[in-house]
Amino acid sequence: MTAKQIDGISNPRWLDAEHTAVTMTITFKDAPSKPLPFTAVVGNNDPTVKLVLDEVNSGKYGAIGPYVPAVPYPLKVYAVQALLALKDAGLYDIVDTACKNHPLKEVQIWYEKAQTWEEDNPYVMGIGAELGLTDAQVHNLFLAATLK
Repeated sequence: MTAKQIDGISNPRWLDAEHTAVTMTITFKDAPSKPLPFTAVVGNNDPTVKLVLDEVNSGKYGAIGPYVPAVPYPLKVYAVQALLALKDAGLYDIVDTACKNHPLKEVQIWYEKAQTWEEDNPYVMGIGAELGLTDAQVHNLFLAATLK
């Protein structure tokens, strides 16, 4: 079996902290207009994988990007961090009014007294949905809150 000819590689980055796998976008000469996601694992004896690893490790396509650990889900932040993220996103007043005037007293108590906010908390999920926020928007707000 022979290795496929590589047309180009972009965005190589380590997939793990031990540097045993590299993920990237690759194009092959037989289909140069079809970039494909590709992961090469060290120790794989496939000729194409070996060639890809040799070329990526040589620096021919730039430095291999660092391993970036996945963000744990669900996120948990201090209430003040969440409120500051809401302020920065222009949502503080809307959320504050919605929670303080919510028909469920439990939501009002949680909003006023909770010291931490969890992304998968039913009150967070409910208020987000009531305000028309998607799960991705709520997640991004929590990500922003972790930086406060």
